[in-house]
Amino acid sequence: LSRGRLAQSLIDAGLEAKVAFEEAARLDEELRRQHLDVEEVQDYIAERLRERFGADTAQRFAQLHRSLYDVVVAAGDRHFPFSKGILARSLEEAGFSVDVGYDVAREIGVKLRDQAIARLSSHQLEQMVGELIEARFGLDARRRYEHRHADLTQVTEEGDAGIALPFSKGILAQSLMAAGIAPDTSHRMAREIEEALKERQLAQIPKLVLRKIVRDKIAEEIGPAVAERYELLRILRHPEKPVVVLIGGVTGVGKSRLAAELAYRLGITRILPTDSLREVMRAILSPDLMPTLHASTYSAGERMMMPLGLEDRVIYGFREQVSQVTAAIKAVVERAMAEHSSIVLEGVHYVPGFLESALVANATNATVVRMIMAIGDPEAHRQRFRMRDRETHGARPKERYLRYFEGIRRIQDFILEMARQAQVPVIDEEKLDQAVEAALGIVIDEVTRQQLSPRRAAAG
Repeated sequence: LSRGRLAQSLIDAGLEAKVAFEEAARLDEELRRQHLDVEEVQDYIAERLRERFGADTAQRFAQLHRSLYDVVVAAGDRHFPFSKGILARSLEEAGFSVDVGYDVAREIGVKLRDQAIARLSSHQLEQMVGELIEARFGLDARRRYEHRHADLTQVTEEGDAGIALPFSKGILAQSLMAAGIAPDTSHRMAREIEEALKERQLAQIPKLVLRKIVRDKIAEEIGPAVAERYELLRILRHPEKPVVVLIGGVTGVGKSRLAAELAYRLGITRILPTDSLREVMRAILSPDLMPTLHASTYSAGERMMMPLGLEDRVIYGFREQVSQVTAAIKAVVERAMAEHSSIVLEGVHYVPGFLESALVANATNATVVRMIMAIGDPEAHRQRFRMRDRETHGARPKERYLRYFEGIRRIQDFILEMARQAQVPVIDEEKLDQAVEAALGIVIDEVTRQQLSPRRAAAG
């Protein structure tokens, strides 16, 4: 059961957000004890809503006909959760732009939710996507999508009889970029490997053989060190333990862009900003109960009533909000570990020292990678706010951030000191490519230290 989907359905059925989240949590706990079939869950929830909120609310909920579970896609004997990111990449493979790919994938996700589809075959999903493409772009576009794999070599998994997937130059380029190869070079190399496979007219190729071809090409064109890094990242994509990446830093340093690029190159599909956790908590907890939670991190001190100096007020307000949101971050990290699911969390609310006791307690369950983003040059930091104002057409106005700029810089100093004490690496790179390269290096070092080194020691 997805508690988030349930809460959204309760909101759509007429409950206020705070009440919906509280009721979703209560129903989730009740259902864990009931052991009901999927079909029985909807009836159970409707009956509880009728008892607690009346017949109208229960009827509106029943009329939504939405699945409360993550959608599962069946491909032969394998089952995968539906992923908008993977679907978007398949559209890119067919020649659609990145924006179109994600737009179509988002619309398919909405259709699956609204039609209460909890499970479908890969063929059914393909047909649904094809129909949407034809409606929006015409029959030729649909044919291009459906025949994108017609001439491609099938890549087989060792030990999985009958399991084969079409070679994808997009996925290969993604892996090459993760190894630190420039995007243009990655796409060129992936395209050349695709053309070489077509020339050899191979119907199938074992994945291990393909991997050796790629590694040899990297070693020849770029060097053996990068080839070894590529091999390490291949292992990282199928880790023994899930990888949890925590990216902290103040507003305006580029955390969100780094998280998106890093997750893409590592093949991690789950990205969560800590701001979204704060928003959920705001919907549940009133300003009277937690006033600092309902302010920005740099102005939270203004909600505090104690007579503190201005400098103390900024840091104390920030610490107070971080302490509140850290409880939610801890729950998300523990859930990811329990589900063996890798995730990237980014946001100002990850501060070294606040979460470490929970991470140490769960050290055997996941590889946790911590990093802080910062901008050392104050003027470069100011320029980021001006640029973001232009890019969002005023949706994130620079005036507010610049008015609190000195407080934001003091918070950065505090975070950097906490990072120093906890020995958490800091990335201070103004260019995104350089920041991604530094972050990849941190991830590789940690995975090597926590997963590969013990394995090698045991083998030796």
